[in-house]
Amino acid sequence: MSFYFPPEVEIKIFQLVFETRPYVPTDIHLATVCKYAQARSIEPILYKTLQFGFMGRHSAPEQEEKFTFTLTSKPRSFFKQHVKNIFFILNVSDEFIMDVLSACSGVRHLGVWGLTLGGLDMLELIHSLPLRSLDVGIDTLALINQLLLEMTTITYITLSLEQIEQLFDEEDIALDTVLNSFPCLTHVVLTVDVCSNLVTWVLRGIIGIVTKSLQSLMILLEGTPGMRRTPAARIESYKAKWKGLDSRIEVMNKPQLGPVELWEERIMNSEGNDFSWLKI
Repeated sequence: MSFYFPPEVEIKIFQLVFETRPYVPTDIHLATVCKYAQARSIEPILYKTLQFGFMGRHSAPEQEEKFTFTLTSKPRSFFKQHVKNIFFILNVSDEFIMDVLSACSGVRHLGVWGLTLGGLDMLELIHSLPLRSLDVGIDTLALINQLLLEMTTITYITLSLEQIEQLFDEEDIALDTVLNSFPCLTHVVLTVDVCSNLVTWVLRGIIGIVTKSLQSLMILLEGTPGMRRTPAARIESYKAKWKGLDSRIEVMNKPQLGPVELWEERIMNSEGNDFSWLKI
Protein backbone atom coordinates (compact mmCIF):
# COMPACT_ATOMS: atom_id res chain seq x y z
CA MET A 1 0.00 0.00 0.00
CA SER A 2 1.31 3.44 -0.91
CA PHE A 3 0.93 6.48 1.30
CA TYR A 4 1.06 10.06 0.09
CA PHE A 5 1.69 12.85 2.57
CA PRO A 6 1.96 16.60 2.16
CA PRO A 7 5.56 17.84 1.80
CA GLU A 8 5.65 19.30 5.33
CA VAL A 9 4.64 15.92 6.80
CA GLU A 10 7.27 14.04 4.80
CA ILE A 11 9.92 16.47 5.94
CA LYS A 12 8.89 16.01 9.58
CA ILE A 13 9.01 12.21 9.19
CA PHE A 14 12.47 12.47 7.67
CA GLN A 15 13.70 14.70 10.48
CA LEU A 16 12.43 12.33 13.17
CA VAL A 17 14.02 9.29 11.52
CA PHE A 18 17.26 11.13 10.83
CA GLU A 19 17.69 12.19 14.43
CA THR A 20 17.86 8.54 15.54
CA ARG A 21 21.14 8.10 13.62
CA PRO A 22 22.27 11.58 12.59
CA TYR A 23 25.89 10.60 12.00
CA VAL A 24 25.04 7.91 9.37
CA PRO A 25 22.38 9.58 7.20
CA THR A 26 22.69 6.99 4.42
CA ASP A 27 21.31 4.35 6.79
CA ILE A 28 17.84 5.86 6.69
CA HIS A 29 17.43 5.62 2.91
CA LEU A 30 16.44 9.11 1.95
CA ALA A 31 14.40 8.02 -1.07
CA THR A 32 12.06 5.90 1.07
CA VAL A 33 11.30 8.72 3.46
CA CYS A 34 10.65 11.67 1.20
CA LYS A 35 10.36 12.60 -2.45
CA TYR A 36 13.21 14.15 -4.36
CA ALA A 37 11.01 17.24 -4.64
CA GLN A 38 11.77 18.03 -1.03
CA ALA A 39 15.53 17.70 -1.41
CA ARG A 40 16.19 21.38 -0.74
CA SER A 41 14.27 21.20 2.51
CA ILE A 42 15.99 17.96 3.53
CA GLU A 43 19.59 19.01 2.85
CA PRO A 44 19.91 21.39 5.81
CA ILE A 45 18.93 18.51 8.11
CA LEU A 46 21.44 16.14 6.51
CA TYR A 47 24.32 18.59 6.73
CA LYS A 48 23.77 19.76 10.30
CA THR A 49 26.18 17.09 11.62
CA LEU A 50 29.21 15.84 9.69
CA GLN A 51 31.37 12.90 10.75
CA PHE A 52 34.56 11.77 9.04
CA GLY A 53 37.12 9.06 9.64
CA PHE A 54 37.41 5.74 11.36
CA MET A 55 33.77 4.78 11.92
CA GLY A 56 32.28 5.64 8.56
CA ARG A 57 30.91 3.28 5.95
CA HIS A 58 33.77 4.33 3.65
CA SER A 59 37.50 4.61 4.41
CA ALA A 60 38.87 8.01 5.37
CA PRO A 61 40.46 8.63 1.91
CA GLU A 62 37.15 7.74 0.23
CA GLN A 63 35.27 10.06 2.54
CA GLU A 64 37.74 12.85 1.84
CA GLU A 65 37.43 12.41 -1.91
CA LYS A 66 33.63 12.33 -1.84
CA PHE A 67 33.22 15.31 0.44
CA THR A 68 35.87 17.36 -1.34
CA PHE A 69 33.71 17.02 -4.45
CA THR A 70 30.67 18.04 -2.39
CA LEU A 71 32.50 21.17 -1.21
CA THR A 72 33.01 22.24 -4.82
CA SER A 73 29.40 21.56 -5.82
CA LYS A 74 27.72 23.96 -3.40
CA PRO A 75 28.35 27.58 -2.43
CA ARG A 76 30.37 28.12 0.75
CA SER A 77 27.41 30.01 2.19
CA PHE A 78 25.42 26.75 2.28
CA PHE A 79 27.98 25.03 4.55
CA LYS A 80 28.43 28.12 6.71
CA GLN A 81 24.70 28.35 7.30
CA HIS A 82 23.78 24.70 7.84
CA VAL A 83 26.77 22.76 9.26
CA LYS A 84 26.77 23.10 13.05
CA ASN A 85 28.54 19.95 14.33
CA ILE A 86 31.71 18.35 12.95
CA PHE A 87 33.43 15.22 14.21
CA PHE A 88 36.77 13.80 12.99
CA ILE A 89 37.96 10.34 14.13
CA LEU A 90 41.44 9.07 13.25
CA ASN A 91 43.09 8.83 9.82
CA VAL A 92 41.83 12.17 8.54
CA SER A 93 44.43 14.37 6.87
CA ASP A 94 45.23 17.87 8.13
CA GLU A 95 44.64 19.27 4.65
CA PHE A 96 41.13 17.83 4.54
CA ILE A 97 40.32 19.13 8.03
CA MET A 98 41.45 22.58 6.93
CA ASP A 99 39.26 22.42 3.82
CA VAL A 100 36.18 21.33 5.79
CA LEU A 101 36.58 23.89 8.58
CA SER A 102 37.27 26.68 6.10
CA ALA A 103 34.01 25.92 4.30
CA CYS A 104 31.94 25.22 7.42
CA SER A 105 32.79 28.50 9.13
CA GLY A 106 29.56 28.58 11.14
CA VAL A 107 30.26 25.36 13.04
CA ARG A 108 29.39 25.47 16.76
CA HIS A 109 30.61 22.09 18.05
CA LEU A 110 33.92 20.46 17.07
CA GLY A 111 35.11 17.01 18.14
CA VAL A 112 38.45 15.49 17.15
CA TRP A 113 39.39 12.04 18.48
CA GLY A 114 42.72 10.31 17.96
CA LEU A 115 44.31 13.28 16.18
CA THR A 116 46.57 16.12 17.25
CA LEU A 117 45.64 19.39 15.63
CA GLY A 118 49.01 21.05 15.18
CA GLY A 119 50.33 23.84 13.05
CA LEU A 120 49.74 27.56 13.35
CA ASP A 121 47.36 27.77 10.38
CA MET A 122 45.15 24.97 11.72
CA LEU A 123 44.89 26.40 15.23
CA GLU A 124 44.30 29.94 14.01
CA LEU A 125 41.49 28.63 11.82
CA ILE A 126 39.90 26.88 14.81
CA HIS A 127 40.33 30.07 16.82
CA SER A 128 38.38 32.00 14.17
CA LEU A 129 35.32 29.70 14.33
CA PRO A 130 32.25 30.60 16.46
CA LEU A 131 32.61 27.40 18.51
CA ARG A 132 30.59 26.81 21.66
CA SER A 133 32.09 23.41 22.56
CA LEU A 134 35.40 21.70 21.92
CA ASP A 135 36.26 18.03 22.35
CA VAL A 136 39.93 17.58 21.41
CA GLY A 137 43.07 16.05 22.90
CA ILE A 138 44.85 17.69 25.82
CA ASP A 139 47.94 18.20 23.66
CA THR A 140 45.90 20.32 21.24
CA LEU A 141 44.57 22.40 24.14
CA ALA A 142 48.12 22.97 25.35
CA LEU A 143 49.20 24.12 21.87
CA ILE A 144 46.30 26.58 21.73
CA ASN A 145 47.50 28.06 25.01
CA GLN A 146 51.13 28.22 23.85
CA LEU A 147 50.04 30.30 20.86
CA LEU A 148 48.09 32.64 23.17
CA LEU A 149 44.86 32.00 21.25
CA GLU A 150 42.11 33.04 23.65
CA MET A 151 38.80 31.35 22.74
CA THR A 152 36.06 33.36 24.39
CA THR A 153 33.10 31.74 22.59
CA ILE A 154 33.70 28.26 24.05
CA THR A 155 31.59 27.43 27.09
CA TYR A 156 31.90 23.62 27.11
CA ILE A 157 35.03 21.49 27.01
CA THR A 158 35.92 17.82 27.51
CA LEU A 159 39.06 16.68 29.35
CA SER A 160 40.55 13.23 29.89
CA LEU A 161 42.35 12.45 33.13
CA GLU A 162 44.47 9.84 31.31
CA GLN A 163 45.63 12.42 28.77
CA ILE A 164 46.33 14.98 31.49
CA GLU A 165 48.46 12.44 33.33
CA GLN A 166 50.39 11.50 30.18
CA LEU A 167 51.05 15.12 29.27
CA PHE A 168 52.28 16.00 32.74
CA ASP A 169 54.57 12.97 32.74
CA GLU A 170 56.17 14.16 29.51
CA GLU A 171 56.36 17.88 30.25
CA ASP A 172 56.58 19.98 33.38
CA ILE A 173 53.42 22.05 32.86
CA ALA A 174 50.56 23.18 35.05
CA LEU A 175 46.86 22.64 34.42
CA ASP A 176 46.27 26.35 33.98
CA THR A 177 48.46 26.28 30.87
CA VAL A 178 45.75 24.11 29.31
CA LEU A 179 42.68 26.04 30.45
CA ASN A 180 43.78 29.67 30.45
CA SER A 181 42.78 30.05 26.81
CA PHE A 182 39.12 29.39 27.69
CA PRO A 183 38.01 32.17 30.07
CA CYS A 184 34.25 31.68 29.53
CA LEU A 185 33.87 27.98 30.38
CA THR A 186 30.59 27.11 32.06
CA HIS A 187 30.57 23.31 31.64
CA VAL A 188 33.53 20.95 31.93
CA VAL A 189 33.43 17.18 31.46
CA LEU A 190 36.24 15.05 32.89
CA THR A 191 36.52 11.37 31.98
CA VAL A 192 38.17 9.56 34.86
CA ASP A 193 39.85 6.26 35.63
CA VAL A 194 38.67 5.92 39.21
CA CYS A 195 41.90 4.18 40.21
CA SER A 196 43.90 7.35 39.66
CA ASN A 197 45.13 9.40 42.59
CA LEU A 198 45.18 12.53 40.43
CA VAL A 199 41.42 13.05 40.42
CA THR A 200 41.18 15.33 43.45
CA TRP A 201 44.20 17.38 42.34
CA VAL A 202 42.78 17.87 38.83
CA LEU A 203 39.33 18.78 40.15
CA ARG A 204 40.82 21.41 42.45
CA GLY A 205 42.85 22.74 39.54
CA ILE A 206 39.83 23.03 37.24
CA ILE A 207 37.68 24.68 39.91
CA GLY A 208 40.45 27.11 40.81
CA ILE A 209 40.95 28.20 37.22
CA VAL A 210 37.34 28.55 36.04
CA THR A 211 35.58 29.03 39.37
CA LYS A 212 33.79 32.29 38.48
CA SER A 213 32.03 31.07 35.32
CA LEU A 214 31.70 27.34 36.09
CA GLN A 215 28.13 26.01 36.29
CA SER A 216 28.79 22.27 36.29
CA LEU A 217 31.71 19.87 36.34
CA MET A 218 30.67 16.38 35.25
CA ILE A 219 32.89 13.39 36.08
CA LEU A 220 32.32 10.42 33.77
CA LEU A 221 33.69 7.25 35.38
CA GLU A 222 35.49 4.92 32.97
CA GLY A 223 35.30 2.00 35.40
CA THR A 224 37.96 -0.15 37.05
CA PRO A 225 39.91 -3.01 35.44
CA GLY A 226 37.66 -6.05 35.05
CA MET A 227 34.56 -4.01 35.90
CA ARG A 228 32.71 -2.38 33.00
CA ARG A 229 30.65 -0.08 35.18
CA THR A 230 31.25 1.35 38.62
CA PRO A 231 28.69 0.04 41.17
CA ALA A 232 26.10 2.55 42.39
CA ALA A 233 27.34 2.38 45.98
CA ARG A 234 30.85 3.30 44.91
CA ILE A 235 29.55 6.14 42.76
CA GLU A 236 27.78 7.53 45.82
CA SER A 237 31.01 7.37 47.81
CA TYR A 238 32.85 9.25 45.06
CA LYS A 239 30.06 11.83 44.96
CA ALA A 240 30.34 12.38 48.69
CA LYS A 241 34.10 12.77 48.39
CA TRP A 242 34.29 14.99 45.32
CA LYS A 243 31.16 17.08 45.85
CA GLY A 244 32.75 18.09 49.12
CA LEU A 245 35.22 20.04 47.00
CA ASP A 246 32.48 21.92 45.18
CA SER A 247 28.70 21.53 44.93
CA ARG A 248 28.82 21.93 41.14
CA ILE A 249 30.52 18.54 40.73
CA GLU A 250 28.39 15.65 39.45
CA VAL A 251 29.44 11.99 39.07
CA MET A 252 28.07 9.26 36.81
CA ASN A 253 29.14 6.18 34.90
CA LYS A 254 30.30 6.91 31.38
CA PRO A 255 27.36 6.08 29.06
CA GLN A 256 27.73 2.73 27.30
CA LEU A 257 27.67 4.24 23.84
CA GLY A 258 30.06 4.23 20.93
CA PRO A 259 32.25 7.34 20.53
CA VAL A 260 30.06 8.94 17.86
CA GLU A 261 26.80 8.19 19.66
CA LEU A 262 28.20 9.63 22.88
CA TRP A 263 29.42 12.76 21.15
CA GLU A 264 26.09 13.19 19.35
CA GLU A 265 24.23 12.86 22.64
CA ARG A 266 26.44 15.56 24.09
CA ILE A 267 25.81 18.14 21.41
CA MET A 268 22.48 17.25 19.78
CA ASN A 269 20.49 19.73 21.85
CA SER A 270 23.27 21.89 23.27
CA GLU A 271 22.69 25.12 21.34
CA GLY A 272 23.02 28.16 23.53
CA ASN A 273 23.51 27.20 27.16
CA ASP A 274 21.24 24.17 27.16
CA PHE A 275 23.47 21.41 28.49
CA SER A 276 20.70 19.31 30.02
CA TRP A 277 22.52 16.10 29.10
CA LEU A 278 24.91 16.85 31.96
CA LYS A 279 22.13 16.02 34.39
CA ILE A 280 21.35 12.51 33.05
